Amino acid sequence: MQKLVGVAVILVMLGMPSPGRGEDKIVGTVQWWLALPEDNRLYYLAGVLNGLDVANSVINSIAEKTSVNHKHTDLFFENRQKNQVTYAQCLIIVERYVQDHPEKSLSPAPALIYTTIRDALKHTGGQPRE
Repeated sequence: MQKLVGVAVILVMLGMPSPGRGEDKIVGTVQWWLALPEDNRLYYLAGVLNGLDVANSVINSIAEKTSVNHKHTDLFFENRQKNQVTYAQCLIIVERYVQDHPEKSLSPAPALIYTTIRDALKHTGGQPRE
């Protein structure tokens, strides 16, 4: 259980924005992410999604090795693979969402990327868990 909590703390810390030096935007926020060149936004998004895939695998591995009878299966990952959603498509989805919700500009970019893609995949017939 301690390992599971440790993994969760690390994931939360990775998603937290930190002030950038000499920049007018807070590093790690949606506003900062949108200011990156398009290729860099795509690589950042791919890193976030790959990191979430790894975290999901680690959590499942820990759950299998403990007395926890519940395997965490986030259908987000299964739906993304099943629907063969590309990183470029994910980028378009997230950018479109941010255009429609400018109030989210100071939100942590990793959290917004995950929730936006998860919610978009809900509309493809999957039922991701909250």
